[in-house]
Amino acid sequence: MKKSAKFRCPHCQTILTKCEMDQVLGEAGGFMVFGPSVETCPACGNPIDRLSIVNGKYDVKKSLFESIMEVVVIVAFLGFLAWLLSHC
Repeated sequence: MKKSAKFRCPHCQTILTKCEMDQVLGEAGGFMVFGPSVETCPACGNPIDRLSIVNGKYDVKKSLFESIMEVVVIVAFLGFLAWLLSHC
């Protein structure tokens, strides 16, 4: 399963972006991290466990509404494209 490139601070809920190394380790099913074992939230200053970040524990997840809206936009675009092609 694809992991998100963004995560929420578990303390203040600020949305942060994972560093490239954490993204790669997460996609590879990382079970260890290189470098410091904690990351400090720039907003609240609290430590965040990097292994939890890599494993996707704090990932930003899409809401059901966002997923439905993506489908609606795609279907509307395909419908418009079909209409356009039928009138040429």
